[in-house]
Order: sequence, then C-alpha cells, then structure tokens
Amino acid sequence: MNRHRLASFFARRWRGEVPMRTVFWRDMLGLGTAMNLLATFMALVAASQGAPSWAAAAIHFAPLPCNVFLFAAVGRASPRSRVAAVVSAAWLAVMTIV
Repeated sequence: MNRHRLASFFARRWRGEVPMRTVFWRDMLGLGTAMNLLATFMALVAASQGAPSWAAAAIHFAPLPCNVFLFAAVGRASPRSRVAAVVSAAWLAVMTIV
C-alpha cells in the first residue's frame, strides 16, 4: 500500500467518511483483532525464546495506538450506534489485556 492510500485510509476514518459497518466489522473486529492476536503471539514467542520482559511487553502493546484509533473511528462513523460504541469500548479493553 503506498503512502497516499495509507494516509487516505486513516484520514477518511478520522473524518467519519467510512460507513459504520465497514469500520466496525472489517477494520476493528476483523483486521484489528487479527493484528492484536499476531502481536500477542509474537510477544509470547519472544518471551519463550528468552527475550527481555520489556521487549515482549513492547511487542504486545505495539498495536495499542492503532486500537485507540479504531475505537475513535467507530465513534466518528455514521450512522452512530450506541451498541457499536459499547462493543468497541469492550473490544479496546480486551485487546489491551489479551
């Protein structure tokens, strides 16, 4: 993905131009969850291979800025949904811990 497309990806979500359905289901629950599971797996592998604890923690928490962005993007997407807002807050909490 080139820089312009990547910048457009984030800008459109920040401005609320992407439908709720896409941001919630595909971006947050699909891509976001996969990214977090991969980071957690990589952190566990690093820890099991003797990496310092801080390195494993850094790998585990690396997706956190993107998680917060996706949480905010769900709040900005239209149509607004109270259920999606609550589920996205729970998702953010679970992904931060797991």
